[in-house]
Amino acid sequence: MDPIDAFVDAGQRERGQRKMAEILDGREWTGVVPFRLPADGNATRREQGLAEVYVMPTRTQEGEKAAVCIVVDVRTLRSIETDLAASQAIFGQSPFGFLLIDPELRVRRANQRFASIFGGTPDDHRGKGVQDYLPRPEAERVSAVLRRVLETGDSITDMHVTGFVPGSEERRHWSVNLYRVHSGSGRPIGVAWLGIDITARRAAAREAAAARRNLALLNEAGPA
Repeated sequence: MDPIDAFVDAGQRERGQRKMAEILDGREWTGVVPFRLPADGNATRREQGLAEVYVMPTRTQEGEKAAVCIVVDVRTLRSIETDLAASQAIFGQSPFGFLLIDPELRVRRANQRFASIFGGTPDDHRGKGVQDYLPRPEAERVSAVLRRVLETGDSITDMHVTGFVPGSEERRHWSVNLYRVHSGSGRPIGVAWLGIDITARRAAAREAAAARRNLALLNEAGPA
């Protein structure tokens, strides 16, 4: 089957044949070309798409001229680029601590915010488990929750976690959101962990509660 006749519109075939001849003579070629999408049984006409095409010369085992062609649907490529940009925005720019935890409950990826709190670089946290960050009873509780999210797919919102940061004995409190992450085929590949430090918020809430109690005592002690 002639690939030019099979995939290139009639108006572009002459140009395509010229390019193919140049490639077979040793020139590489990269470009964007229209192509016909596979016909839908219910469609009255075949739609067109755009593809980024990479073609390079080679030879067969018998030494004959040939070409290697890599074709990427532009829509798919742009979708991948968008997903990568979004992923980078989450992992690289998020003000929250972000972890991707694999099915073995090991850190697959951490963002810079998480590393700035717990030390090292994001790559230093790969392979660690929750027991490396939390006291044993808390680590066991959180591990159980992670397993439940993996098994059921149910998300967890505003789970409070207590622990310590390296080099400090001050107790810290975090609010954590958990949700299951899937591959493109829908297979669960881990749990996303999004955490924010709420230590100051917890302290402020305790102070406000104490102030209200004191005010109530003063009111009770006042003149009848």
